[in-house]
Amino acid sequence: LKSLHDGSGFIEFTDDRDDLFAALAIEFNHIKKRLDAYESYPLPELILGRPAAGKLAVPFNMGLMVLDKNGGRVLRFSPSIPRLLQAEPSQSPIPVPVNVFLQHSPYRSRLQEITAQNGRTEILRNNKGGLLALTTLKYSDGIYVMVQDLSFLKIQELARKEFIAYISHEIKTPLTSMSLAVHNLQSAHSAERLDEIRLLLKDDLFRLEQFTKNMLLIAMLDEDGHVPEKEKSDLSLLLRQAVGELARIAEKKQITVKVTARETQRANINPVLIRHALLNILHNALRFGPARSTVRIVVKEEKSWLTLEVHDQGPGLEAGLLRKINEGCLRYTLKNDQGEAHFGLGLYLSARIIERHGGHFSIDNGKEGACVTLRLPREETHE
Repeated sequence: LKSLHDGSGFIEFTDDRDDLFAALAIEFNHIKKRLDAYESYPLPELILGRPAAGKLAVPFNMGLMVLDKNGGRVLRFSPSIPRLLQAEPSQSPIPVPVNVFLQHSPYRSRLQEITAQNGRTEILRNNKGGLLALTTLKYSDGIYVMVQDLSFLKIQELARKEFIAYISHEIKTPLTSMSLAVHNLQSAHSAERLDEIRLLLKDDLFRLEQFTKNMLLIAMLDEDGHVPEKEKSDLSLLLRQAVGELARIAEKKQITVKVTARETQRANINPVLIRHALLNILHNALRFGPARSTVRIVVKEEKSWLTLEVHDQGPGLEAGLLRKINEGCLRYTLKNDQGEAHFGLGLYLSARIIERHGGHFSIDNGKEGACVTLRLPREETHE
């Protein structure tokens, strides 16, 4: 057991004695996080505890399970607590023998009050401020406690509030700018000033339109089984259209956009969705890249794939943020060169669009800044 604290990754060993576990498999990195969160409950003691034969034990819903298998004992660890809680009823948290639970519980006196009532559920806080739901159940061989970690509900609520605040900001900011521009029209007497206000309004309308499309497309692509209609389309043409549509933003920040691509490069894609993904990625590079820099776009041809790379000259991204984006997380924020923070909805949606085409999306730090890479199949693919 001590070796678990000295290594990392996936560890497994077996013991052929009948009175010991037959196998032990633990993901150390995940279990260390759980131990940090529930430091009052030492893992070795829980492992060495002997639940009733044939029962499963999930101490504090860490996903730690003990079961009989072919006459021996198997101990497994599952790191995904929210997934476990949201699973089917048959996969719900498993009751723990109350005597095992009480050995390592700071709620001993409180539990002794409620164990007399079958089916009673009590919501308690652990020593880290998290929420636990404890339900007592009576079986023929004794009293058991079912433990559910409800901390993820608090996280979901915080995410919901943060997301609403983001939506409010993304709508309010361009509306405020547009309101100010309309007000300034009253005092705009020169053609040059009118053109400037018109361009400002155009930029704000583009931002609102892109945000609205992103939200609608996320809802559509998150539906299980949605497959976009595809056709042979010219990726180079879609790229030129996206660059042209964003020319005003590039000019405003004095960013040079250089494209290296053949005149025509066809792939089996949905042109509307891919054009939207390109707009998101290029807009992201312009929005977060420094002024007076260069954005390079390179399209490479392979036998079965088209690879598109977008390089900027920004500061790059932290390792933790790169991991979140590449793992498809929706909740993360990006900061532009003025320090303003934004949700990365554009990159999230672009990744989903590419994946639904049977392609691959990735982002990494290059020599000068961030590099987004898209790989699209040139022929029809079946997911």
